[in-house]
Amino acid sequence: MVITPPADLNSVPDLVPSDQDYEVARLKEAIGKTRSEIRAAAERLASRISAQELALFDVYQQMLGEAALADEVEKRIREGQWAPGALADVVRRHVQYLERVDDNYLRERAADIRDLGRRVLAHLQEDTPSTPETYPDSAILVGDEISVAMLGEVPRDKLKGLVSVRGSSTSHVAIVARAMGIPTVLGMVDLPLPRLGGAPVVLDGHRGRLFVRPAAELKARYASLIAEEEALSELLEHEQDLPSATPDGHTMPLMVNTGLAVDATALLKNRIGGVGLYRTEVPFMITERFPGEKSKHDSIATS
Repeated sequence: MVITPPADLNSVPDLVPSDQDYEVARLKEAIGKTRSEIRAAAERLASRISAQELALFDVYQQMLGEAALADEVEKRIREGQWAPGALADVVRRHVQYLERVDDNYLRERAADIRDLGRRVLAHLQEDTPSTPETYPDSAILVGDEISVAMLGEVPRDKLKGLVSVRGSSTSHVAIVARAMGIPTVLGMVDLPLPRLGGAPVVLDGHRGRLFVRPAAELKARYASLIAEEEALSELLEHEQDLPSATPDGHTMPLMVNTGLAVDATALLKNRIGGVGLYRTEVPFMITERFPGEKSKHDSIATS
């Protein structure tokens, strides 16, 4: 299923407003509707991801706060630009700045700003984000740029994969998709989006490949691989509570890789012998600013 942006920031004309207070009022209304959408998406994912991944939605809310996006856009309105044009100006300026910085993580934040801008603009244009009413079974979401909020709009039982032209392993959507166990390929350039809507595809997340309208032989081969992985997962599910020991009785301590899905780690506490790798970089990746000593202490204490 190919998804399109809810609005185009690059096609907004410049107009001088006749009533600046009215433009500010509808800006605040559009931001309020967008915040409600983000909140609803977070609630849909609350039972599927950990508190740390869920904090990504708090970052979105902070970006939409009056001290951030709203104040800058309102200032632009007071300078003589209507609300859609002021929003587009501010968002484009931030995106252009972030895309020029020499840091992969900060460059990825441009996608978050752009997605929020498009959502607010859609409401300013008296439209709603182009979210399908229904999703097919085994849906693979394909788009130029996929955000965390878009991920939260798709029923989890139907979502089987993500493919995006933009993005990388440090993007917010990549972090959440990994936590949810969804095969994801980002940065797939030259993707023929107009020809992919409704087309059957096979997504190979291991090799980063997307097969469009695959032949029957290829579909059968991947169906066999999926069946093998599911059988292995089922086998491991039944054996996960057994002692971590060799047939001759030698104990092999089972260490956990933690720091991301803290809820999953809690479920493993009775089966693990310790922490093999603690991902200390995760709190820095999913928050808007550097975490303080107390927040780092609390994060480690609950992992």
